[in-house]
Amino acid sequence: MRTKLRDGEEPRFLVRRHWIIFARPMAAIAVTLSLLYGIRTHGWDEFMDVALWAAMGAVCWAVYTYLDWKTNVWAVTSERVIDEWGIISRNAKESPLDRINNVSYTQSIIGRILGFGDVEIQTAASEGSTMNRMVNSPKLLQEAITKAQGNYGITASKPGAAAQKEEAKNDLMECPWCAEPIKAKARICRYCGREINRQAAPSQSNGDRQSKNVKEDKTLPRERPKTEKWSRFRK
Repeated sequence: MRTKLRDGEEPRFLVRRHWIIFARPMAAIAVTLSLLYGIRTHGWDEFMDVALWAAMGAVCWAVYTYLDWKTNVWAVTSERVIDEWGIISRNAKESPLDRINNVSYTQSIIGRILGFGDVEIQTAASEGSTMNRMVNSPKLLQEAITKAQGNYGITASKPGAAAQKEEAKNDLMECPWCAEPIKAKARICRYCGREINRQAAPSQSNGDRQSKNVKEDKTLPRERPKTEKWSRFRK
């Protein structure tokens, strides 16, 4: 894989295209070699140049297919799925794990026997979905992406995990009535059920709560002592 990993990023799975892609160029080489043997055996020298050019073309096709197989890889890391291709020019496409919505694969009868298929990755980006064809062991690729998504955000060694955690923490505030953590944009506390007034929100410390309870107790009617009641009858 030619793409450099980020700090704290770990490789999880790497796969290439199936060896079935070599079937056509190898068949072309076999056919051209058979033609060369037949031309030489029967003495058809006038077709020798054409057969040689055809054999050279088949060999070049096989070399190109090998280089394409070598550079076309799919890598699953702890943060993203990387798709690389290109022999002379380098091309790479990344799909972050938190943006992948669904991963599915399809296999024909021959694909199930030989172990290849097509993998479709649906993301929330503008591209929509990406189809990866002739993938070796497509089920393993799907399982690797699903497992990486499950572990995403758990390890604290990733560079973006601390920032995301800090951002989520900054989005919370304490309820001025019960001091429980709630959303910063909340209007009603989900714990105590009171309305949040941000313009004049009281600071609820223990001393304030006790003083408030004392004030509420002063407003309640007090019961007269019994001594005052008996004193009336004595008079």
